[in-house]
Amino acid sequence: MANDELRILEVENCVSLVEIVAKDEVATEEVNTERIIFQSLTLLRLWNLPKLRCIYPGMLILKWPKLQKLDVLHCEVLRFFATEFQNSPDSHLEDRNSFPTDQQESVSLRKVTPHLENLCLGKEEAMMITQGKLQIDLQLGLVKLQRFDESDVFLFVFVSNEAVPQPSIEKIEVVDSAFEEIFPSQMPDINFPQILSQPKGLKLQNLPQLNYIGLEHNWMNPILENLETLYVWECECLTILIPSIVRIHKLNYLFTSSTASNLGVLKEMHVSNCQSIKEIFETEEGDGPNVHMIIFEQLQVLTLSSLPALENFYSGSSTLNFPSLKQVAVNVCYRMKFFCIDY
Repeated sequence: MANDELRILEVENCVSLVEIVAKDEVATEEVNTERIIFQSLTLLRLWNLPKLRCIYPGMLILKWPKLQKLDVLHCEVLRFFATEFQNSPDSHLEDRNSFPTDQQESVSLRKVTPHLENLCLGKEEAMMITQGKLQIDLQLGLVKLQRFDESDVFLFVFVSNEAVPQPSIEKIEVVDSAFEEIFPSQMPDINFPQILSQPKGLKLQNLPQLNYIGLEHNWMNPILENLETLYVWECECLTILIPSIVRIHKLNYLFTSSTASNLGVLKEMHVSNCQSIKEIFETEEGDGPNVHMIIFEQLQVLTLSSLPALENFYSGSSTLNFPSLKQVAVNVCYRMKFFCIDY
């Protein structure tokens, strides 16, 4: 096929588009066979295609052995891949061409995209996971979730069926959404801790209604133990979070001392352009003299920059220990008098 060498396919904002490959563009002898199309495809992005039903309406089973990134947003009626029902000889032609999404059988990403690394989904596409239509049953470098409403709960995406193989996720990104919180105070009664305890990175970007991340909750300790990086951008309503932090103007502090004690694998801490932060640690009740030692076992780089309200790093009485620290930079922190208070 002529499209066998295609490596990147991006289709956006085509409100009337129904199919990517028209059926008559495939040779007649190939129509009723199982065949890999776009076999060299490494990136597929489908954005804002409200009428898109399928990649190809015929009986080809879509398998993309080289696909590394799949980015799908606002494709409400899309069937990701052909299904057994769609390709069944007993199904009628009109059924194949108008197969509804809510009847799609479960699709295993491990089988159709074995080398997928990055998966980016909008709300409508993520619903296929909770409905059991899409199995994320492989190792992924990144899962990115985008364009969710204020009524949505972040964790619903990770509701899982114990009978289905679970993914291994290295990094989670949540962007351009109206979540008010990420992790609630009480652990939900769903099977997700195994999934969420794996990521080493969490990125939150453009979440204007986010009030809490929730990493300070006790049930989050297993997740904190593996977290190496946290990146936050344009979340102006936050009151509690863990670094790295960039341009968050309404914060008073970054995290509590008890939360910090769980950050044993944090390697870099960068805090900059946060206009209201007065201290990095918030002192908690019970932080009496010599209560405990807070150890950043693997922290190597600490940067504090353009923090006009910062008065100190920590005002409590616990001992801070940085055994691996190699580099410290403090710039434009004019009100900072003490790194910590000596009791």
